[in-house]
Amino acid sequence: MKYGYFDDKNREYVIDRPDTPAPWVNYLGSPQYGAIISNNAGGYSFAKSGANGRILRYIFNQFDQPGRYLYIRDNDSRDYWSASWQPVGKDLEHYQSKCCHGMGYTRMLADYSGIHSEACYYVPLGETYEVWALTVKNCSEATRNLTLTGYAEFTNHSNYEQDQVNLQYSLFITRTLFEGNRIIQQIHGNLDALHDDEKVDDKQVTERFFGLAGREVSSYCGDKSAFLGPYHGYGDPVGVTSGQLENTLSNNGNSCGALSCTVSLAPEESKTILFILGMKSSDEAARILSSYTDPSVQLEAEIDALKEDWYEKLDHLQIHTPDPAFNTMINTWNAYNCFITFVWSRAASFVYCGLRNGYGYRDTVQDIQGIIHLDPEMACDKIRFMLSAQVDNGGGLPLVKFHHNPGHEDTPDDASYVQATGHPAYRADDALWLFPTVYKYIAETGNTAFLNEIIPFANQDEGTVYEHLKRAIQFSLDHLGPHGMPAGLYADWNDCLRLGADGESTFVAMQFYYALLISKEFAVYKNDTEYSLWLDDQIKDMK
Repeated sequence: MKYGYFDDKNREYVIDRPDTPAPWVNYLGSPQYGAIISNNAGGYSFAKSGANGRILRYIFNQFDQPGRYLYIRDNDSRDYWSASWQPVGKDLEHYQSKCCHGMGYTRMLADYSGIHSEACYYVPLGETYEVWALTVKNCSEATRNLTLTGYAEFTNHSNYEQDQVNLQYSLFITRTLFEGNRIIQQIHGNLDALHDDEKVDDKQVTERFFGLAGREVSSYCGDKSAFLGPYHGYGDPVGVTSGQLENTLSNNGNSCGALSCTVSLAPEESKTILFILGMKSSDEAARILSSYTDPSVQLEAEIDALKEDWYEKLDHLQIHTPDPAFNTMINTWNAYNCFITFVWSRAASFVYCGLRNGYGYRDTVQDIQGIIHLDPEMACDKIRFMLSAQVDNGGGLPLVKFHHNPGHEDTPDDASYVQATGHPAYRADDALWLFPTVYKYIAETGNTAFLNEIIPFANQDEGTVYEHLKRAIQFSLDHLGPHGMPAGLYADWNDCLRLGADGESTFVAMQFYYALLISKEFAVYKNDTEYSLWLDDQIKDMK
């Protein structure tokens, strides 16, 4: 059954049947601010960490809810619908819908009851907040009076797990305020006498905002229960069906940001408004909102900037073969996917719920290989980062914190690292992924001087890239099993296997052999004769 198609001209995947068998998602933003959005506007947002920087709530294993919801209500007929098919879910005989997942943005086009709407979701290039742009056009012959409402459901705690399960705590540390065309949510707002970034009992005030640019707010709501109403859901919230939010705020409860405005459209007239969401202080939020003085013009400019940035990356490799589908995959979608996994290291998705508060070592080093030919400088920066997460004994940190501090990190040998990350031991394969990644970078760029660049180790000491690789070889040799093959340790390529010090991994043995061959090439290039001869013996033994 067909639900969509690839639009090569616009580099978009177009979903023209919204009732897909599962949510089909796009990834927006950067390592500093990430957003995941489905074809029906479900999804969540986070600042830096999907585990400890969560902003929007999302319930996994449910019905792709909640999300970034934009509601449209006809104030004359009292009919209402959403700019994405869900959550209202109008009859598809009368509601036409398209979702266009593009490069760093998602557009949702809908036609219903003589109103054409286009919602566009994106994180502006270089920024750490997101924009929900809504354009409505009157395609009927009569003047239309509409109420437009945006709804964002905040988490009550920046930690995803605490928000979901620790209700006896998380429900009582949040409140909302309304100020300057925006809802402000405060977490630990009772600590508001403190200076910025000051902590008490390891807690500090956190502020999120959900604001409106382009129109004055006509009514607002900061309380989820008041917005939805008793025994109502996202498909029929009383804040929308009644045509009026009740200006209700939350003190110790489930917070939300809901903002409404009214528009009157003559035939063929259109208007654009912007909802803006982020984790910002009140002053910074006010500055961001006030900067959007011409929504339609700024929307176009910011989307153009995103496209230009993405197209420049993707155009570094373009193929032309007799197979159009193959061209589409290689020229756009495989490359786009490689960049997304490179940026987030698979730390957040609809499958991986965002509980990992850092970069997996093997995942991240593997993902670098996917973009070396597209953006070698970006790849090199991440190689440096991952080399700085290698312990001085040659092993890799199983989990590299988002706030990684090279030269000063604890290791799996320290109880504090295990407590902070949940990773009690080294993996057998982690540091071995450095060899093909460094080799591919040098082969692509010819930058052999990179081998001499000095980079700190995670815990102490520093060394050249070449020295880092030598220590990775030694780490494997220090952890051999009874038959002379690398031990599986806490895990090899398969996190589900616990082979320990005596169990051996044939996969890591093959990987180690390849690492020895690469090391031999580097040693010959550097005229490191003694090490080169020593490697010959190791290669012979492992073969």
